[in-house]
Parts: sequence; C-alpha cells; structure tokens
Amino acid sequence: MNTETQFVASTLETLVEDWRNSGGDDPFASPHAWLENRQAVVDAIETLQSDKDLRQFADALTQLPHMPPWFKKGAHRTFLGTLANRAVGPEAASTVAEAFMAPASEQEAQLKILSLVDLSEATEKMYPGPGFSPLATSMVWCLQDPMEWPWLSASAEPALQVLRLLPRYLEPDDRYLQYRTLILASSRPAVETVHALANLNDRGSRSLSAGLYKRLEENSRHLMGWYEAGEYPSDEVQSQAGRNIHAALGEMDMLARGLKDEVAALLVRDLMTSKTDPRVGYNDDQPFRADAYAIFTIEKDMLMPSIRVWATPKGLAIGAHFGSQRKYADYAEMADGVLQVGLPDDMQFFEVRKHREGDRLRPVGNEPPKGELYVGEWFHGGLIGPEVGDQVLGTVAKLQAIFDAMVVASGEAPSSADVTDDPLHDAVTEFREQTGYPTDADANHKAERAQMATVISEDGLLGFDLPEFRRIYNTGRYAHPGPQSHLNVSLGQMTSEELDTFANNLEYLLRGSDPLGDRVNALMDESERGVKGFGEAVITKLLAIEYPFEVVPVCVYRGPKGKGRMLKLLDLHEDGLDSLDTGGRMARSNELLRDRLSPFFGDDTYGMARFLYWYSERGDGEIESADEIDHIGNLADKVFVDRAVLEEFVGLLEDKGQIIFYGPPGTGKTYVGRELAKAIAPDPAQRMLVQFHPSTSYEDFFEGFRPETDVRGQLTYRLVKGPLALIADRARDNPSKQHVLVIDEINRANLPKVFGELLFLLEYREETIRSLYRPDEPFELPKNLWIIGTMNTADRSIALVDAAMRRRFHFVGFFPDQGPMEELLRRWLAANREPEWIADLLDMVNTELRERLG
Repeated sequence: MNTETQFVASTLETLVEDWRNSGGDDPFASPHAWLENRQAVVDAIETLQSDKDLRQFADALTQLPHMPPWFKKGAHRTFLGTLANRAVGPEAASTVAEAFMAPASEQEAQLKILSLVDLSEATEKMYPGPGFSPLATSMVWCLQDPMEWPWLSASAEPALQVLRLLPRYLEPDDRYLQYRTLILASSRPAVETVHALANLNDRGSRSLSAGLYKRLEENSRHLMGWYEAGEYPSDEVQSQAGRNIHAALGEMDMLARGLKDEVAALLVRDLMTSKTDPRVGYNDDQPFRADAYAIFTIEKDMLMPSIRVWATPKGLAIGAHFGSQRKYADYAEMADGVLQVGLPDDMQFFEVRKHREGDRLRPVGNEPPKGELYVGEWFHGGLIGPEVGDQVLGTVAKLQAIFDAMVVASGEAPSSADVTDDPLHDAVTEFREQTGYPTDADANHKAERAQMATVISEDGLLGFDLPEFRRIYNTGRYAHPGPQSHLNVSLGQMTSEELDTFANNLEYLLRGSDPLGDRVNALMDESERGVKGFGEAVITKLLAIEYPFEVVPVCVYRGPKGKGRMLKLLDLHEDGLDSLDTGGRMARSNELLRDRLSPFFGDDTYGMARFLYWYSERGDGEIESADEIDHIGNLADKVFVDRAVLEEFVGLLEDKGQIIFYGPPGTGKTYVGRELAKAIAPDPAQRMLVQFHPSTSYEDFFEGFRPETDVRGQLTYRLVKGPLALIADRARDNPSKQHVLVIDEINRANLPKVFGELLFLLEYREETIRSLYRPDEPFELPKNLWIIGTMNTADRSIALVDAAMRRRFHFVGFFPDQGPMEELLRRWLAANREPEWIADLLDMVNTELRERLG
C-alpha cells in the first residue's frame, strides 16, 4: 500500500468511525438479504439475455425482495426505467445484460460503463442522460458483489469531492474507477464506507484522521526543500504535495460543516460561514501549504474575527483569531483586551509564523506576540477521531467571552448579549440564511463603491470626468437611484465652465462645513446650487459612496422601497418627520435606520440596505394564507400528472436552476411549464414568459441599446433591459420569493449567441460577470431565479443543441407513450367521463408510426 493510499484509508476509516459513533445504522443488518438479491439479479440478467425483454428486467430489479434502503429511490432507478422504455431491440437488451453483469476487472468495468454510455447517447429521448450510466451499472454490480464493486452513490460522491479526494467533472468511466479506488482503500467494508459517506455528506464530520497530520508533516519537509532549491525535486513530489493539501483542506471543510450549529450556539452568534481557507499556497508563486484550518465566523470576510481549528505538522490549535491584515496597533490593543477579559485555563497566545517557516503556529504562553493575534488551546501531536469535535466545543465554550470582545472591537457587531433578545434578531437571522449575505456579489458592490469614491474625491472633482460621473448614477452599482434622463440632458448641455461650477457644488455637498440637511437642500434647489434632474436619489447615492459607514444606501424616502415605509415597518416613524424639508428628512431618517440596525451590522450600511429591501418585501413576516395553498398538489390534479413527477421537476430546478421540457408538438410542454411556473411563483410579478424565434438576439433577451429621441428631438440611444435582466432585478430585490422565467421554443434561437457570457452564470450562480453592455457593473443570476424552457423536437433535435447548453440544463422528455405524459390522455378521459377508445386509437396510431418510421 503506497503512501497516498494509506492517507486515504486513514481519512475514510476515521469518517466511518465518526458515523458509527453518531449512531449510524448497520448496512449489513440482514446479510442474507444480500445473498438473496445477488441470486435474483443474476437470474434477471440471464433471463434478459434469453428473452431480450428490458421492461421485464427493470421490473425485476425494482421488485427485489430485500433492497437496501438507500437503493429504493434516486435518478439511477429513473435511468434504468427510461432505458427499458426507450432502448428498443435485441441488441440493446444484450448490451444492457452484458453491462449489468458484475465485471471481473477494472478494464472490463470500464468497457461495460462505456457500452452503456454509448447506448444511452444513441437513445435521444433518454432522461436522465449518459452521465448516470456508472450509477446504474454500479448499483447492480454492488448487489452481486458488494465487497468488490461499491455503488457510486449520488450522496457519497459529493462527500469525496468535499474532501477533495475525487475531482469533479470526470468522464463516466474515470468517475467510477477513481471512486472505486478510493472506497476500496479503506479496510472497512465498501458498503459501510459508502453508507457512512452518504450520511456525512449531509451533516459533516466531528473527527480528524491521523493521516491529516502525516500529510502536513510530509508537506512541511517538501516546503523546506522547495525554499532551498526553488523547486520540487520531481513532478511526483509536487503532485503528492498538491494531493496532501487538498485532502487536508477537505477534512477541515467536513469538520466545519459538522460543528457549525453547535459552535454558533456556544458563541451566541449567527455564524455566516463555516469553511476552510481554500488557498493551497499563500501566493501563486509559492509551494503548497503545510497547514489547514476550519473557520467559524459571523462574516465571509477573512478580515473578521473567527474561531479557527488550525492543524499543523506538530499539532492542533483551537482558538480565536482577531482577523488578518490588521495594523499592529490593532493587534496590540486587542491583546490587552484579551488579558483584561482573562485567559481561561490551558489557554495561551500563539505566534502566527510565515509560510516558509513550515510550522505556522508556535505557542508562546501568556505574553502576546507582535503580529496576528491568535489565542487558544494547543494539543501537541494533534487530536484524532471524534475527540476532536468534543474538544472543539469545550474550548469554544471557554473562548466565548474573548471571541465576543474581538467581534465588538472589530466594529462588526455589539456584544452577543445585546442582540439575542432584540425583536429583530429572528428577522436578521432569516435574512442572512435566505440571502447568504454577504455574498461574492455583495463584496463586488463594496469594491465598486471604493472605485466610485475616487471619482468624487476632492482630487477627482478637481479633474471632473463627466463620463465617469455618469457611470455612477446611471448604474445599480452599490445603490440604484433609478433612470436619470433629465440629469443626463442637463449635464450634457453644460459648458465646461458650468461643469466646473457643478463640480464645485458637488464638493460642497460631499465635504462642506454646513449641516448635511442644509447642503442637501442647496443642491436640490435649482435657484441656488441645483440643476434640473439632480434629486434626492442621486444625492443619497453620492453621500453613501462618500460616507460608507454613515449613510445607508437607500436612495429615496417615499415609495414601497423608500426609507419612510421601512421606518414604519421597524416601528421607528416619528411624528413630524414627513413635514421636514428634504434635507432634514433625509438626514433624520438615515440616522434612525442606522442606529436601529447597527447592533446587527455594525457600520456595514450596505448590509443594512440589503436587509431593509428584503424586510420591506417580507413585510411583517406573517405567512399569507396564499402561501399555505398546496400549489403543487393542485397542479398535479389539474394536469393529470403524479405529484411525485412535479416534485421531481422542482428538485431538478433546485439542483441546476434550469430545466427543459422537450418532445413532439401537442404533448403539453408549454402548458405544464407555464402552470408549473405559476405553482412555484403564484405572484404574476415573479414570473415571466418569453418565446424564442430564429431572430432572437442577446439584445432582445438580456439587454441592448435602443434608439429614441431626446427632449430636443435628436436621436439618442438608451440601454434597455430585456426579459432576463428585468426578472433578475426583481429576483435580486426580493430574495425571499422564488422567480421563474419560462422560455418557450428555446431551441429555435441560436442559443450560444443569445446567452453569450450568461452561459457562465447558468452554471455558477454565485459568481458575477461583466456583461457586454455594462462592463463596469458586475451582474449575477440570483439563486431564486429559475428557468423553464420548452423544446419542440419536431423543429430541431436535442442532439443539435450546443453541448455547453446541454450540460447546464436538466432535460425531461414529454412523449405520449412514455415518461411523465404516459397515459395522460387516458387519465383525462376517465376524469371527464369521455370514451376510452379515443386513447386506444391514439396508442394504435403511435404504435404503427413507430413500426413504420422506426
């Protein structure tokens, strides 16, 4: 057994033990059931070889007497049933029989999987697709020989990916063979290992393996050699070092998942994230790391205080970290604060050393070192097994007061004791859980604010750049003041001298010595310092950019998303507030909102605005009676389709965010798509329908410039949003509600051309891109926006759809004789008391067409 195999075995065996200690059930509770299933499967395959009846074969497997519980549902069974319905002919039956007989070697297993892939690819109407071939084959192999051919579980596989032991996006044959190698590396029975991983994928782990420290120790040796020689001694050493740190980070990630809720309860905090630092090296030009840590923090920002479980080659530390890249004075002041709180028993400070030192941590006792502040408990030689989880929780309990002091000192939030009893606590918690705030998109908005601040800085206004200034108020970066056509015209008509005067007035607004309310009023008055179109919304955005810790970026006072309504929702509205002048009302309403939300967001005014927009959509938080309606159940009755089928559609949307219904004309694709959209998003404002045609373009679908005449009758061009951009904006503004875009006849357009760079966002919903017409404004597709497409196979075969599109959508076939629409007409006739012979006639015609046309 080589070193890597030993490391993998150590990790998997520890996780199995973790699962056992948590009360995991025994997959071999009935050993005789495996023997009965094995013979039943072999008999079914032999029968298939002789009678070539795929339908009977699928039924025989479905009706096995003692199926293990985790085999009873899943897409692999759907794949098998669809294959039985659609793979026609004796050759197909022979291929399936041969593929499902347990192989004698890895090479034979590879050939069997590839033969099933080829068969499913040749069957155009297959759903799920060829990628499910290894799941289906390995399921049947496992029933024949569970020790040698583990089942490729759709739940266990992601756990191996979290552990960074198994790459993503492998070809079907490589996917299974690499998976099998990992599972069989463990000395525990393969079925037990798969069963444990499937369960741990949902809840994480409380253990670390001995192999983790050995991996880090090996990387430490390689690290020293790299700094001496400037390179690794061989490609194999470099590859092993990469595998080591990826696997170590994976174990830490699994530990973070498993302990997040319990750590949050001990800290009396709503933890926004529990993860690892994903960097495999601290800089791109440096060697692989020799340390790994799990992070528990109230923000996703690495600068914020966190609980870190930190593994090094010499041991394990559990402690509170004040955050990275702070000033030395901040570290020293916080160290004094820690000493004032008092170091609990067995706690000490750590020196956080440079990467090239090999050992990133050195315990230094009660005297705080210079540099990063990390304080906690040290376990020389490390901890392994479930003892890790117990010790983490014990140490965190003792660190609660210190962590609380760090959070308060960072300005991120007040003491935990101040917020748990606040009436808004539950709402803020729900907001963070629903939106995932702060997301990468939120970080991008804050970065954009910093860039825009340079345009309106004192130096920026001295060299006033009108195009750059327009980009501030004409976009939704950081805050959205809405369309500003009048201001665009006013500024466009100014002479250079007038623009200089306007820039001076902006300087007065942003940094003048008069009270804020007076400055705002002066800029709102055209007879004083104002210009036509320069109103409250733009002024608020400029002030929020200049004063990000003081001004909440909610641009208007009146309206459904204005500060006035938000004040009423928070029970903050003051008598006489509405009668104040614009400047006074703006300043006072901002002060009320900021002070009310600072216990939860500190000085993060952007986070306050995100919460306020969410809260204004949520209202008082009461569930409306309409939300209690069983929309899916009602739809099932309406369209005569089993509820389970509709729930599967919703599950596919939850998986990828996109689904396509394809099939011949008249099979209900558009009708079901529209009705499903209504069931998911009952409010018409939260759904939209668009139909593609051969001339549909990117500009039609997403956004593009459109000609129009200005107030002087001259031709100009305005950026106009298309259906996707509009509903994406609605979904982003209302993250608590699901939104749906239905695209009818999706394959009639040139899809790569229509979607353009948006193809990336269909697969990576948490990322942002710079779109064709808004390169200076990041755009994302919100997670609460789903896309349902319909595709008429009479116009264009699914095989002709671009492979990139096919990977990003789930495809579901709509055919009158199979799948979800099978026997639909017969069910409708029975419900409406119509003669059944109509369905018989349709079946007869379809059967004859298949026989004649193939």
